[in-house]
Amino acid sequence: MAKECRDAIGTINLVKGQHLDRRTINQLEDATKHLTHVAVFLTNLEERHPANGISGHLRPLFVEAHDGFSLMCSHPPRSQFTVKLENIAEKFKSPKASRSTRQMIPELLKIIEPENIAKRIKASKPS
Repeated sequence: MAKECRDAIGTINLVKGQHLDRRTINQLEDATKHLTHVAVFLTNLEERHPANGISGHLRPLFVEAHDGFSLMCSHPPRSQFTVKLENIAEKFKSPKASRSTRQMIPELLKIIEPENIAKRIKASKPS
């Protein structure tokens, strides 16, 4: 499970490499900082208690975040496909994040917010 958390961190770092505005990059950096602490916690937890309930409850969050951020990394900017002479100048412009990417990032960040992680941890505790 700690592996899935680290995988989510890796895909977030790939998305940070795209041409995004400073505010979005800061949000992604904050998310990776929080997830790094979670990954360390989960690594220690899984070493000491391999059959813990927390890992099972958190895994879907990290898999969903990883898959969503991976989608953003798999679509090259449209300007790379432009071959018409009148569009050559577009190739040299800095590609911008598409509107859908800008909308997806906050949605994916909500999945891995510390509050959501805490809710899952609380739900994994026996009553």
